[in-house]
Amino acid sequence: MPISFQVDGGAGWCNKGVTVRLKASSPDVLTDGSEPFQQMLGRIRAIIEGDCSKVRNIGFYGRTKSDEVSVGESSKLTDWVYVPFKLHGKPADCKGPSNSSLCAQRWRVFNDVRGLFLKGAFSEAVLTRYLSTDEGADAEFVSGDARGRVAFVPLTSGVPFTDAAAFARQQIEQQSQRCKGEYVKGELASLSNGAASQGGTCRTTDRKTHSHFVISKAPDGFEVIAFSDFTEKGMSGRRLAAELNAVLSGTELPWSDIKHENPNDGKPGFAASGCPAVAQEFAELGSRPVAIRLVSERTDEPGLWALRTATNARGETSKDAWKMRIRNISDAEQATLQQGEKFGYWLLYRITENGQGIQFENQLYVGQANTECTPFRTPKVVRADSLPNHVNELYVDNLDLLPADSSPEGKRATLQQWMTDRSRAEAEQNAALQNDMAKLQQMAEAYPVPLLVALSDFNTACFALDSSYSVVFADDFVTRTDIDGDGDLDYIATGDGAICKDAGGVAHLRASDNGALRVFILTNTTSGPVLALDAKVQAGTVRRHKGFAVLDGGNGTIYQIADGQSRRLDTSPEGGEIVYSLVRPATIGKW
Repeated sequence: MPISFQVDGGAGWCNKGVTVRLKASSPDVLTDGSEPFQQMLGRIRAIIEGDCSKVRNIGFYGRTKSDEVSVGESSKLTDWVYVPFKLHGKPADCKGPSNSSLCAQRWRVFNDVRGLFLKGAFSEAVLTRYLSTDEGADAEFVSGDARGRVAFVPLTSGVPFTDAAAFARQQIEQQSQRCKGEYVKGELASLSNGAASQGGTCRTTDRKTHSHFVISKAPDGFEVIAFSDFTEKGMSGRRLAAELNAVLSGTELPWSDIKHENPNDGKPGFAASGCPAVAQEFAELGSRPVAIRLVSERTDEPGLWALRTATNARGETSKDAWKMRIRNISDAEQATLQQGEKFGYWLLYRITENGQGIQFENQLYVGQANTECTPFRTPKVVRADSLPNHVNELYVDNLDLLPADSSPEGKRATLQQWMTDRSRAEAEQNAALQNDMAKLQQMAEAYPVPLLVALSDFNTACFALDSSYSVVFADDFVTRTDIDGDGDLDYIATGDGAICKDAGGVAHLRASDNGALRVFILTNTTSGPVLALDAKVQAGTVRRHKGFAVLDGGNGTIYQIADGQSRRLDTSPEGGEIVYSLVRPATIGKW
């Protein structure tokens, strides 16, 4: 292919954003529409993703000897679809009916959200609609279980608001009126640059739906991001809103996914301690981390240190202080714990999932200075029924569970029910996955990899007709039989059993539609099935001989197959037993 490429960054090239420089002698192959260009991008992206798991965005800059001729990117946000950018003032093109002003608006929104959504919790978001002038929102996205829309509302549309806060209040009021149950409004947050955010929860008998609006003010209008999610699926839309608010405000939330109490005891809170940075690895190896503050409790027993909860998550004095006893401490450990009396103790919890279901783990962190914190010993697995009330309360809030009974017992029961439901769903998903894996294993045995590789050109031809088409195999596509008398079952397949179909099941091509019947023969070897023959014939037979097989395809086309290889023969050997007959089907199309 007449394209070369180079990745910027040297040894430290792996990052969330990767830049690739493309070079070609002709500008024609550096446009987004050329087949070599698309193939090259796919291969580069596969290489980069394989070596750099954190990549979220790949920028491509195409040049000839004299000029830059293409600029674009493949992004996780667009499910790695290549999006070309405007170059040298050339107007952007959008999918759908031609409408230059609407296309410009959609490009404006796309450019805004691509910068926002590659950060924070939205780094997992995927745009499901963008750069389209068809009727609908300027952009639509999914992020976990959240679904959302982005729209620019120009002032010329007659929008009756002068600021984003009033616009957000109006949207939440509309959501409240549409709710068929109880609606709880969240607090209105004023962000920097004239932006505002507000959410609310509609609770009915069978579901809780969170709706959120983040609205930015521009000189010529408002940009509205609206999304909702359903908490029974385990996604907190409020947390996504917090992430987006932080990005719009230009502030960092290095650990925005944590939930922690804020005791009103005059001491620095968790965010102001030295713990968030050092504890980030512990949190990221699980999900939904929460943190509570502990205080030391003196004991006269040698080698024992006691910690207890002093306040609850609302900053009130706890009536049921939970205690943690650390035994067999060394002199060095005692010195570490003594520093915590001045700089604080934080006990962190995370949720982990394994083959046995959901479990909780905790890790104690001890402050050593105003900006220094150290983990004490190693994480421990804890039972759900032994979680402190503080932690139960934080998790109920962190998971947006909204229990009917707000007592400590009611919250504990709600959390237990969530765990039961989540474990059941996980078990069902694992069972489905095992079933899928079994099917994949059966498919691998029925259709050996060398056969699928040999069909890759037909897959490409099928996809070229329409990207929604797919290749399906007839039930009798592959025949297993011993063709060479060695006792092993070999494989014979013909192109009439590989069919390119549309979503409605209509056939458009066969792998044998190039003027002849395509035959694949694979023989079993010590290293597995090997493709011995991929040939085109008119019709004929496959005969078994001792130690080899012969395919006579008519018109003098004769092959001998032995030891995983094939060779042409001038004449067909006498004798042999017919094990397969070749009949050419009617042609459907041509490729």
